[in-house]
Amino acid sequence: MSSQSSTIVQRLWNYCNVLRDDGVSYGDYVEQLTYLLFLKMADEQVRELAACRRGTHKGPSANETRRVFADQPTPKRVKML
Repeated sequence: MSSQSSTIVQRLWNYCNVLRDDGVSYGDYVEQLTYLLFLKMADEQVRELAACRRGTHKGPSANETRRVFADQPTPKRVKML
């Protein structure tokens, strides 16, 4: 496990311990942590979209993406009876 993954796991367990110590049940703190992860993912998507609009996005270009998908085999169609 990478150090970044270890840091994330440790931080998650710390949140679990805080919620548990405050008397929050297991189901409730799983719900709360899921919500936090959802918010974090939404924030990352907004930041990525803003970077795309500014032209500072670090992902592959449209041409690179087309080239990757153009090299993929086309799925065969199955004839339905």
